[in-house]
Amino acid sequence: MPDFKKLMEFGNLFKLSKIFLTACEMDIFSRLSPKPKGVAKLSEELGINPRSLEIFLGGLASTGVIEKKGGLFSNSPEAEEFLVKGKPNYRGAIFKHANFYWKDWSELGKTLVSGKKDNGQNFWLTQDKERINAFIWGMDNIATDFAPLMLGHLNLDNKKNMLDLGGGPGTYTVTFLKKYPSLKGTIVDLPLTLEIAKENLKKYGMEKKVSLKPGNFLKDSIGSGYDFAWLSHILHSSSEEECELIIKKVYDSLDENGLVAIHDFVLNPDKVSPPFAAVFGVHMLAVTEKGRTYTSSEITGWLEKVGFKQIEVADVSEISRMIKGVK
Repeated sequence: MPDFKKLMEFGNLFKLSKIFLTACEMDIFSRLSPKPKGVAKLSEELGINPRSLEIFLGGLASTGVIEKKGGLFSNSPEAEEFLVKGKPNYRGAIFKHANFYWKDWSELGKTLVSGKKDNGQNFWLTQDKERINAFIWGMDNIATDFAPLMLGHLNLDNKKNMLDLGGGPGTYTVTFLKKYPSLKGTIVDLPLTLEIAKENLKKYGMEKKVSLKPGNFLKDSIGSGYDFAWLSHILHSSSEEECELIIKKVYDSLDENGLVAIHDFVLNPDKVSPPFAAVFGVHMLAVTEKGRTYTSSEITGWLEKVGFKQIEVADVSEISRMIKGVK
C-alpha cells in the first residue's frame, strides 16, 4: 500500500545533510575532542550564539554523529575517527568540499530548464585556493579506500612508467608505486592541485619517483612514453566529445602494448542503475558545465574507436567499475 511517510522522508533528507555539512564546515567535531564540552564553552570557542548553538547541537545529536550526556556533547566513534583534525584518519575535507556545492544543488531546477549551470566554468579551472584545497584533499579521503581495491584488478609487473591523468593528490600513484617499486609515475594536473600532490608525495617519500606535470589535459600536452595510464574519476566531469579527446590523447601517449585503466562511477545500459552512478550523474549536471556519468558501452566504444584492444570491464567496488584496454 502506498505510504506517504516515505515521500516525507525523501523531502526532508536535505535538512540532515545541511546540519552535518555545516558542522564539518565549522569544525565542531575537532572541538569536541578529546573531551566532551557543553554549549557555553563551545559557543565561546566558536564565537557562536549559545541559543542557536544549543538548538543546532540538539539536531546534530539526534542523528547520532555526536552524543549528549549530562549536558555535555561528545563525538560518536565515527566522528572521532574521521572528523577530528590532526588525527591520522581525518577525512573532513570531502564534506567541506560537498558543502561548497550547496548553492549549485539549490539551483538544480534552473539548470534543468537551461540545460547547464549558469554560474560559469567548472570551479577547479578558476583555481580558487580554498575550494581546490577542500576538493583535492577530499579526493584523497575517497581514494584512500578505493586505491587498495584496484590492486586486485591490475598486474603492473612489467610496467615502468605510469601516467596518472588528473591525478589530484596522487593517492593512486602512491598506492601503485608501493606495490610495484620499479614503477615511476607522472601526475598531470592543474598547478594548485599539484602543490597538494607534492605535499602528499613527500609524506610517503615518493617525491623522487614521481614527476609533476602542470597543465589542463584537455588543452595541453600530457607527455609520452608511458606504458600504463590511469584515469580515475575524470571522464564524468567532461562531455562526450571531451571524453573522446582525452582517450585519444592517452592512446597517443602510450607505447605499444601500453595499458589504460579507467576507474569511474559507471551506469548500466538502462541509465537508472546502479543508483549511486545515476544520482552522481545528476550531481555532475548540477555542478559542471558538460559532465555526466557514462555507461560501460559508451566508454568501451571510445576505447575501441581510437584503437584499444583486449577491453575488459569489471566491478571493482560497490559503486565503481574499471575498464581496461591495451594499445
